Amino acid sequence: MRMKEDRMLNGQLKPPYNTQISTQNQINVHFTIHQNPTEYKTLKPHLENLEQTFGKKVFKKLKEITTYVGCGSEENYDYL
Repeated sequence: MRMKEDRMLNGQLKPPYNTQISTQNQINVHFTIHQNPTEYKTLKPHLENLEQTFGKKVFKKLKEITTYVGCGSEENYDYL
């Protein structure tokens, strides 16, 4: 497992885990933990797990998905 380099470049290593959390009305409704040090590779698996957990009917009712620039990739844009 590869450790994630700290952005301050001070020699500290961060755990290579990323947690994705889905909320509705400021309440956590779903989360996934990924052993991947990059955020952009966790969005699609998180949303697929969300769909599997709540079903396609609920998943298709989502009006918007908000994330931050760390999840921005061509693969994620195509998926959305």
